[in-house]
Amino acid sequence: MRFSLLASAAVLYASVANAQTPNNVMDYYCHNQQGLEFERTVTVGQGVDLYLSREGDIVQHKASTQDPNLVFIEQQIAQQSGVSQDCAGYMMSLGLDSKTLDGTLAQLNFEEGSAELTEKSRYTLYKLLPRLKRSTHLIVEGHADFLEAGRKESFELAAERAKAVVEYLKEREAVPYDLVLMSKGASAPKADSNDLLGREINRRVELRY
Repeated sequence: MRFSLLASAAVLYASVANAQTPNNVMDYYCHNQQGLEFERTVTVGQGVDLYLSREGDIVQHKASTQDPNLVFIEQQIAQQSGVSQDCAGYMMSLGLDSKTLDGTLAQLNFEEGSAELTEKSRYTLYKLLPRLKRSTHLIVEGHADFLEAGRKESFELAAERAKAVVEYLKEREAVPYDLVLMSKGASAPKADSNDLLGREINRRVELRY
């Protein structure tokens, strides 16, 4: 296994891992500490029926006469963009050979000042294990909120968060051969630190291809 540790560095990559979910399935999981949590599975049939599962309810729709394909899946991803802004942690796994629109596979949330995986972060990783076990390339990028620690300490905290994710994957033999571990400290906030949700979103590890 090739292993790299980078601190606040730009990484260029163009690798698409093989999807591990069934070819016609997209899984999506979202949560935050403000009470938001839902899991969605979209299953595309053979050109006739579309089955949409949300919060346990199954709804059957008639699809077009054309075979559903990657275009449909990408439309579903685009529809999640507004919701993702409120997700401190989320996971999106495609059953097709494709990245998400921005290459992000998952975002794992952490408690303030902690590098320990939360129960929901563990669940997110568990959902991704089948796909990661067959992937060849993965970027694990740790982040912190600037209110958590000083500049130096935030880089160390973000690195520990990324390492915690890698350790979880190692224990389950799901570490890709080409693995890049990064720490960006608090240098790349994703949300405003002036509110609880913003700080929660910034305390994260991103998994990308």
